[in-house]
Amino acid sequence: MSWSVGLGGRMTFAKLLLPFLIFHSFCEGSNQPPRFLNYFFSTYLLIYEDMPVGSSVAQLKAEDPEGEPLLYGVSGEEAMRYFSVNKDTGVVWLRQQLDRETKSEMQVEFYVSDIQEVVKDTVNIQIGDVNDNAPSFHGQPYTVNIPENTPVGRSVFMVNATDPDQGTGGSVLFSFQPSSPFFSIDGARGTVTVIKPLDYETTSSYQLTVNATDQDKVRPLSRLANLAITITDVQDMDPIFTNLPYSTNIEEDIPLEEVTAGVQPKSVTEAI
Repeated sequence: MSWSVGLGGRMTFAKLLLPFLIFHSFCEGSNQPPRFLNYFFSTYLLIYEDMPVGSSVAQLKAEDPEGEPLLYGVSGEEAMRYFSVNKDTGVVWLRQQLDRETKSEMQVEFYVSDIQEVVKDTVNIQIGDVNDNAPSFHGQPYTVNIPENTPVGRSVFMVNATDPDQGTGGSVLFSFQPSSPFFSIDGARGTVTVIKPLDYETTSSYQLTVNATDQDKVRPLSRLANLAITITDVQDMDPIFTNLPYSTNIEEDIPLEEVTAGVQPKSVTEAI
């Protein structure tokens, strides 16, 4: 009798305890992970390349179904060089200067944790362009030799410059600084053309300064280069007599081969 009563008591206690154990086990195994709420996980995050180091560039936001406290962070060696995350607030800080011309986009993995589970997601970060590069000339030094009889309208040289910035900040316009009365330069192509007859006897060389400027509307940047044009001589002048008039006295019986006077004509080039 006492055995059956004792057994019944233990069985009754077990029946009461079993639902609690099942419920507790269910609660422990039913944790739901947090999830990110930011729009840029499904699109992209734009950060301009001139953003100062130490600036806040975004704030991670997430929610947890159970209302557990959350911790935020960033993963990956490269990502950690450029960004740091406040683990409590999710604020993302810039640690290293960005440069669109070096890297135009990055794939950065962020994570959020409710202690029990860690959820990771990747953001496509687009680096926005700013006009931070002046045009660069190629093929320097610029020198050219042209004959003095080069026709007006003939192209004699071409300068080349490029700018790695995007849009108008990457569009280059050429000009002479100051302008030249003998040469013009095509603003878009950099072609140098003769616009006035040249004369070696007047000017044998020209030193021109080429200005390359990008077309950014807010802060255009420019760079200068020298162009040396040498004019070569062409035999385009008749000889001239010097020390005119000429006169001399000779005896009537002097042999022809012993004439002592001579005439020395010179070209204009030699005279100058």
